[in-house]
Amino acid sequence: MKKKGEEQSNLENVFFTTSWDDGNLSDLRIADLLQKYNLPGTFYIPFFSPKKSLDSKQIRGISYNFDIGAHTMTHSRMTDCTDEKARNEIIESKKYIEDITSKKCNSFCFPEGKFSQNHLRMVASAGFLGCRSVELLNNKFPQYKFGIYLLPTTFQAYPHTQLDYLKNICKRNSLLNLTNFFKIGSLNWLNSAKLLFIDTSIKGGIFHIWGHSWEIDEMDLWNNLENFFHFVSSCNSNFHSLDNSGLYGYLDKLAN
Repeated sequence: MKKKGEEQSNLENVFFTTSWDDGNLSDLRIADLLQKYNLPGTFYIPFFSPKKSLDSKQIRGISYNFDIGAHTMTHSRMTDCTDEKARNEIIESKKYIEDITSKKCNSFCFPEGKFSQNHLRMVASAGFLGCRSVELLNNKFPQYKFGIYLLPTTFQAYPHTQLDYLKNICKRNSLLNLTNFFKIGSLNWLNSAKLLFIDTSIKGGIFHIWGHSWEIDEMDLWNNLENFFHFVSSCNSNFHSLDNSGLYGYLDKLAN
């Protein structure tokens, strides 16, 4: 039996998941695309966001088909908060989502990917199963730390430069991700995503694409995003299609 967070090497253990931050109105377009291609999604929604936000009715509508995760109350960086404020942001955001959706909220995401080990403990204590980071170029299984799964990402729907990827690797001391960095070379994000999706499908692991719908609007990336969704849905790969919460639940069952 595998321990929690231990990577599964069986090729049947190939997963595809997506997540989308901030609860922007354009998340409705993301949800439509995911439904069109029968793909999963977790939408991380704060109570307050400086961007045009979904209202309660729209959030509830998305929750009928997709996973809704907590993203704090005020979209505050946890590293700028006192412990008391951070704990309140985490606990109250879970209650906020559960009150709207009438479903248990199992997933949490730190705004801007800023957090400490103490914040992981707070998220676990609040009753979440897992939380998502903004570590890029990672297609491995999440680590199980302080009683919670810490889920990395493979790609962001955003045209990062090679320097951006290197900074992300260095900040998180995630040197193992250099392998994927060298694989994609100078390819654009769409072709890089396709290449690593194929690589994950062959070797096993989790391919996780995430983004902000408002950035996709601003940079006019909708055609590229739909191109990628169509590519994934048309592949004959043997992969599990799960939202973030479903992934945590699946791993928990394997470990118990």
